[in-house]
Amino acid sequence: MKHLTKFMLIVTALLAMPFLVGCHDGILGGIIPVQEGLYGQVTDSDGIGIPNINVFSFDGTNYLSDVTDENGFYNLPDITPGSHVVAFYGPFWTTGYLGVVIGTTGTEGNITLEPSEISAVPPPDITVGEPDINSQVGLVNLEAEITDLDVQRAAITVNGSSTLLTTVSGIVDTVVILQPGDNTIYIWAANQGGYSISDPIVINFTPSGPLFFRATLTWDGPADIDLHTWDPNLEHSFWDNEAISTGALDEDNTEADGPENFTCTALEDGRFRIAINSYNLQGNPSRQAILRVAISSGPNAGNIYTFGPYTFTTDNVEGEEYPVTGNTTNWWRPCDVLVSGSNISVVPADGTSLPDGGAMTRGRK
Repeated sequence: MKHLTKFMLIVTALLAMPFLVGCHDGILGGIIPVQEGLYGQVTDSDGIGIPNINVFSFDGTNYLSDVTDENGFYNLPDITPGSHVVAFYGPFWTTGYLGVVIGTTGTEGNITLEPSEISAVPPPDITVGEPDINSQVGLVNLEAEITDLDVQRAAITVNGSSTLLTTVSGIVDTVVILQPGDNTIYIWAANQGGYSISDPIVINFTPSGPLFFRATLTWDGPADIDLHTWDPNLEHSFWDNEAISTGALDEDNTEADGPENFTCTALEDGRFRIAINSYNLQGNPSRQAILRVAISSGPNAGNIYTFGPYTFTTDNVEGEEYPVTGNTTNWWRPCDVLVSGSNISVVPADGTSLPDGGAMTRGRK
């Protein structure tokens, strides 16, 4: 944000909600108190606020919308905590998207839009193909075609959590990580003429064996970002050593958006430590990663914890630089999963130095 014409944005930082990054309260324009939800400003490349931009988000249940005021400010006070995608659209502006993680005290989401010569188009049309379900590991390959896009992005909402998708000539080709029970999936997109949401896709997943928790990584565009998990015995699951005695990396995405996923299939008392590595940003100046941990067993079954977004600005394609000691330009330690008997809980990451998994080849598969 370079400057504002009539208003100042004063942000008062508060303690972040546990397990959520980027949560704070603030005042917009010195007049509008913001205590919760999502708020921010839509500007052009010169930092001038853009009025009359539609702001929209969908979480599978709630349709949330606002229109920017004369200075480009907006507010979605009723957006719920968790992972969301927000679309910004209107005539003569190319549609923009933000992936955000919402806390309970308020999250700021500013965006810059690029001008467009288009003034009127029909909303996107979305056609979803037949899901290809892998019931053994709980994964779904999902394809869809979206017409009339003005930017090659879309959103997917799974069980109330939304993440960004990259489309190629309007084609969505993605993997969905299922949780035990019914899973409800929507694909949606916006353009200058409005937004469209697919019919719900409902898929039931009944694990054929033990499934204690799943850690799922997504990010916001073309890149190869990697999920690493160390179990309590410091066995290391990652792209070059997917299966360990307590679980496996069952989805490894090397192209765009994610997901990558680790499934715990055997409990061991102690800490499962999770780290994210910016293996290859593919020339992009920055990528934002989000991690969700879903617990499927024990007293906390059904709880989902969301972390991020964490911004990577440099890649690590020459090697992962072990040991992992904490958050750096190439590593993010969002959390640990603590196991005690049948009790599984998500806790802040400790300071343990995490080793390499051994003599691994460094070439990607």
